[in-house]
Amino acid sequence: MPGSGKSFWGNLLAQALGYTFVDTDSNIELLEKQAISQIFEQHGEAHFRTLEAAYLRKLPQGINLLVATGGGTPCFHDNMALMLSKGLVIWLDVPIHTLVNRLIFEKTKRPILAQKTDAELIATMEQMLAIRAPFYQQAHVTVNATQISIPYLKQIIEQHA
Repeated sequence: MPGSGKSFWGNLLAQALGYTFVDTDSNIELLEKQAISQIFEQHGEAHFRTLEAAYLRKLPQGINLLVATGGGTPCFHDNMALMLSKGLVIWLDVPIHTLVNRLIFEKTKRPILAQKTDAELIATMEQMLAIRAPFYQQAHVTVNATQISIPYLKQIIEQHA
């Protein structure tokens, strides 16, 4: 989900493990030379989801990668099946109220949330989770991201290696 800490924890964990970190949203922005918000505005969500799937499939093989995807990535174009077949998938599960508290001051940076009032943000996040949960629940591991630490994440990786 947006605001769950995928990029933050992914980067820290990749450093701790000596892996290469890839943030798919940042990668798309770099390669498309546009912010995600501009891609959404100019081409729509469907176009963005197609780009997202294409870039996910272009990730290099044979090296230790830690990939932070956008929160919607698993829900489109059979991306979750691909992710599950390529490596360990971890869902950072965060309560809605925590997500809202994290996102309330940065909603303008997120196209799906940009125009929402604070009350609409809560309802949107609840609806989003209801739609996305069946995909997220397919992850190999679910982590309560309010009690997360690098040693704990490293232990999960080692147990599944």
